Amino acid sequence: MKKLFVAAVIAASVLISYYHSDRVYRYYLATYYFKYKKETRDSLYKRAGVLYAEKKLTDLETHLNRMMVLFPEDREIRKTAAINLMLLGKTDRGVDLLMSVQDKTGVPDSALKDTVKNLYERGFYRDIIGVMKQRPSDDPDTLFYYGLSLYYEGDLRGSLGELKKSLDAGKTDYIAYLRIGDVLDALGDPSESLRYYKEAWTLKYRDPEVNRALVRAYRKLGRLDDAAKMLREQKRHGR
Repeated sequence: MKKLFVAAVIAASVLISYYHSDRVYRYYLATYYFKYKKETRDSLYKRAGVLYAEKKLTDLETHLNRMMVLFPEDREIRKTAAINLMLLGKTDRGVDLLMSVQDKTGVPDSALKDTVKNLYERGFYRDIIGVMKQRPSDDPDTLFYYGLSLYYEGDLRGSLGELKKSLDAGKTDYIAYLRIGDVLDALGDPSESLRYYKEAWTLKYRDPEVNRALVRAYRKLGRLDDAAKMLREQKRHGR
């Protein structure tokens, strides 16, 4: 009977620990760091800085995970953990964690470019708009993704402005001119869109999407001979 009682107690303890494992783990960590090692929040955060300086990012991940258990409401710790995840190549997790702890200061400058790119690749356009309203940037790629996000969310005028800013900042590949042309086309300005499509064509004249855009603009302007010429060019190169 005694053995059965002990077994029942152990089983119950395991079950309780399973359902309250986060609480148990937090208690264990608090006892170890605060009572046994006499650590504080600041000393633990200082240790995180040392691990970062030594490029021990995997160890830093483990350390910061423990700190997040001990200080679940600490935004600074969570932001640091998010950036470290991004440095480790765990970008989706890092960006998601970073977005969950945004405050009035927004995304840190050091993580802004990678955050916006990751959000764009996953189609989170509204999140990009929210991030960029808090933290302006002069990075050409970041402005480009911001402009496209505004376009997909229906703000054509805002999109045009940001995409042009990306050009001014140094985004001078063909895709930037092509997308500005697309926005101008959507705004009902085929003449101006044609100008940007031509710029895209000079940079990548055999790109099928660029050629199709030129054909579309020529047709809207009634320049059917030019459209036909472009179609023949496409056919000759097998596009």
